Amino acid sequence: MKITGTVLAEGWRAENFHFTLYNIDYEREEILKEKKQTEPFDYTKEHIRLQSQTIAFDTYVEYENINGQTVSKTYQVKKDTTPVKKVVHDIYEQFQMRKFEGIALKLKDGEYTVTTIPKETIERIIRSSMKEAKIEGEDLTTANKRAIESSFSTLLRQTNKTVASKSKPKPLSDIHKSKRQ
Repeated sequence: MKITGTVLAEGWRAENFHFTLYNIDYEREEILKEKKQTEPFDYTKEHIRLQSQTIAFDTYVEYENINGQTVSKTYQVKKDTTPVKKVVHDIYEQFQMRKFEGIALKLKDGEYTVTTIPKETIERIIRSSMKEAKIEGEDLTTANKRAIESSFSTLLRQTNKTVASKSKPKPLSDIHKSKRQ
């Protein structure tokens, strides 16, 4: 059996059930906002505040099978994680890229950082922060990875403005229902 649908163009249903639809489109407008001044991360003595984490947790689902019986099933859900070595490597590469960009673009001193933190120091900071939060193992959850990256990003480009976008509505556009595909 095959069921098809078409737009009715004539008859009492076409006269009574067709109406005009109004559509709202938005355009994106970029606004420069003053950014809150952040203190650069002092990598010589500070820890990064991390959340305690669980890599996997159990959850269960109940469903009804075709015979009408309720069945319960337990699953283990593993969160997205990143190895510590990869986080260290990514942060180190960011410092290298910023240093190169500053040289290539001939930026003034102070616009980009020129010092690069050694990988060993980055890993030491991350490991001590993990120890402080009682995190064991070699993996970090996405939330902790972001916390680490944002702590080190204060050492990168210094700016006092950030770009935010705002949706601005355009005039309404209308289309008659009978003209829709």
